[in-house]
Amino acid sequence: ANSCGSLGPGIGTSMSSLAGGLEGDRVIARARELKRSQHIGFYEVDVMRVGIDGRETPVATLSGTVYIRSEPYRLHRRDV
Repeated sequence: ANSCGSLGPGIGTSMSSLAGGLEGDRVIARARELKRSQHIGFYEVDVMRVGIDGRETPVATLSGTVYIRSEPYRLHRRDV
């Protein structure tokens, strides 16, 4: 939801771990917007481990619901 320019804080998430991973594994995540109205958005994310042969193995899946606010999304940086 934040990628469209509006602030979209999460109001509900569910994540399932499907397989383990090791340090150094290459992973990719693909997100899909299932539905979006004026104030609510529904999303799914699949996380895959990519083997040296290029084959993808599911590692985790996540579903989330966000409340889309009217204020624009701004990246906030803090001095460390």
